[in-house]
Amino acid sequence: MKWLAWPLATALAISGMSESLETKAPAENAPAQTPEQKKAAKIKAEVAKRGVGEKARVRVKFRDGHELKGYITRIEEDSFELQKDSDKLDPLPAKERLLSISYADVVKIRGPRSRAAKIGVDVGETILFVAIVAGLILLAIIKYNHEHDY
Repeated sequence: MKWLAWPLATALAISGMSESLETKAPAENAPAQTPEQKKAAKIKAEVAKRGVGEKARVRVKFRDGHELKGYITRIEEDSFELQKDSDKLDPLPAKERLLSISYADVVKIRGPRSRAAKIGVDVGETILFVAIVAGLILLAIIKYNHEHDY
């Protein structure tokens, strides 16, 4: 009976695609969406997909280029609330870190960095630091040798 499953599944998929193509005709009464509205709807869908709570950690990139990290606490029709992660340089109380963000102000929403990405960033920063220190030591040695005619 397994040999019958594949042709049957293919036939159902093709018939389902043809039905979906027929039903996806644009509605005559639907208002045309601007690109900003489409982008806001996409961001809203992404926020809804992430959900609410401390496990709904996100990185929010704004139109002006800056990025915030935190978790979503509330989802509303035109905006969502983000509990911003505390910074070591500027520790604010939890109430002051709660921000209401409009979907229109957001360019991109991403999940938190993976463990591998965090390790990669840390390794890269370490290599950069070691290279800078080695370069400074090399410059000091060259300067010393030049001053003492070695």
